[in-house]
Amino acid sequence: MYKVKGNIILENPLPNTTHLEDLVFYQGPLVTLKESNGEKYVWVWVDVNDVCDRWYVFKTTNEKVSFWREKEFVFDFISEAIEDGPMYFVNTDLEGKFVAAWDTNLQEFSEY
Repeated sequence: MYKVKGNIILENPLPNTTHLEDLVFYQGPLVTLKESNGEKYVWVWVDVNDVCDRWYVFKTTNEKVSFWREKEFVFDFISEAIEDGPMYFVNTDLEGKFVAAWDTNLQEFSEY
């Protein structure tokens, strides 16, 4: 896996996360909408190794997700779905449980 530059976070920054729906699915979820503490987050699958998956996670709103869904190639319009707020790379084990996170930004995600 690519080494991320942000500060490592060992306690889950998005506790009590609930899966709402998969927005893009191909042999598994690639883009998923989840909720944590009443706020919505988009989880974009970016990497995997033998023990975990890595996700790029950013805050969003229903309006931004609706607009984003209308696009033919959603990955070209990720920045338009982002709401002001924290952004993370999150590693989950292969069962989807939190392992670690790193704070990040859109530029680092685009370089990943």
